[in-house]
Amino acid sequence: MTEKRDISAFAGAVMGLVNVIRRGQGRAFDVELVGIMELLLRRGPLSPGEIAAELNAKPSSVTGRVKSLREAGRVVIRPDPADGRRYTVGLSEAGEQEIDRMVDNGLRLFAAWTAAWTDQEISTFTHLAQRLVGTSGPEPTRAKTDRRDQWWKYQANNDATNGGTL
Repeated sequence: MTEKRDISAFAGAVMGLVNVIRRGQGRAFDVELVGIMELLLRRGPLSPGEIAAELNAKPSSVTGRVKSLREAGRVVIRPDPADGRRYTVGLSEAGEQEIDRMVDNGLRLFAAWTAAWTDQEISTFTHLAQRLVGTSGPEPTRAKTDRRDQWWKYQANNDATNGGTL
């Protein structure tokens, strides 16, 4: 049986890792804007209400963030074909390119963090982290064009307690 001090050390290490990642994300990009962009990439065009529900956010907050994303050219707004009073938000080509850039930067950062690790250490950590979050995760050899299954997207799916953002 694992001793309490071992579990405490494990919990501390995991929370330390989570905090390092969150601080880095907070410095690198607006996690709420990226959360919306990630959702649109994964699910396609959605109404602001659907975005708010999916991300467990206030609709007024989503509306303001969508406006910022539109002004930055990251999303496109189109009338809802089912209801002319509503609109849908979709990721623009520039938004997709921005996500690609962030993925590339994130992968470079993780490669730098683990540069001194062996392949076996990376494999073991990957397996244990996936087991911890209850997912087998994406195949490490997937093509870049299959961005809907990239590693960084699983955070949004598994982070409901933090508003579903990255």
